[in-house]
Amino acid sequence: MPTSGYLSQSLRRPLPTKDDGILRTFADAASYMMALSEDRQREHWQRVARLLLEEAHAHDFSRQVELALFYDRQLDLRSSRLQSEEALRAISPANGRISRGAQSIGPPDVPAPE
Repeated sequence: MPTSGYLSQSLRRPLPTKDDGILRTFADAASYMMALSEDRQREHWQRVARLLLEEAHAHDFSRQVELALFYDRQLDLRSSRLQSEEALRAISPANGRISRGAQSIGPPDVPAPE
């Protein structure tokens, strides 16, 4: 059984599902997988289960969860939830500005980086 420290790891990126969920941690992915109906328990989800039990590297586990959702047509690629989370990550905690290529958007009293 995977340790709680292993299950608390973040997936390499949030994975929005078509049932309005977002998988963010290994525990989220494990719960999602355990709730699958029998007709959705296919080989790609069995691989996720094996990687989880083996406590595989975070990158490998995250990638397999993403692939399994994609194969099941449950990965919500058009999700505005995904886009808004990616926009939040673009905010630099150092200066509170949002980077968009060569431009930065932020309060006028904060000079743009050179």
